[in-house]
Amino acid sequence: MKVGTPMFSVEPIELVRTAGRLTELSFGREHGRDPWLLVRLGGDDEELAAALRAAEASAATAAPGKIAFHTEIVSEALRLKRGGAQATEPDWQNIVKSLGDARYYAVAVRKRPGVDAAFGDRVSVGRALNKDIAFRHASISKFHAYFQIVDSEHCRLADAGSKNGTIVNGVPLSKDGVDVVSGDHVTFGSITTIVLDARTLWRVLRAK
Repeated sequence: MKVGTPMFSVEPIELVRTAGRLTELSFGREHGRDPWLLVRLGGDDEELAAALRAAEASAATAAPGKIAFHTEIVSEALRLKRGGAQATEPDWQNIVKSLGDARYYAVAVRKRPGVDAAFGDRVSVGRALNKDIAFRHASISKFHAYFQIVDSEHCRLADAGSKNGTIVNGVPLSKDGVDVVSGDHVTFGSITTIVLDARTLWRVLRAK
């Protein structure tokens, strides 16, 4: 299962340990209800990381601090240079190779209990802490985008009129949305992510 010597790291560490002790089938049964996002963390993204950890723990022990009141506009060049090629069958080995030596956080695409309940079964993404997936970053709008789950390997993603936009595999996303599948590269503002199903996530985590 090893691919060269991967240098990337993934949080939460408990998820990595779980992947190490469970078979692919068992991991899928335990974590395969929802699609996942592998979120790249830059060197100065501690606010983003703290918010993701806090949401995972469902506690305020890692309570994030203040973030910019307004969304900071990122340059067109920065937004459009990100993304990847469409993959109908995710090649986990190429995904591992593409991760480099960066840090990542694995986030399940699911509703958080008691959060953004008025939004129905759609999974909201935004800078505000009352979103299901809270990306505490100045390039992210308070309500940036949303997922509508079809199944564990397939969902629809739409932009919510964000200032910096959402890009799927290099193509800017409209409010009408697009279906995304495992292996797709999605950029929210300047936050880069990869959509993974549980099986591919297990393989990526086991490559560590």
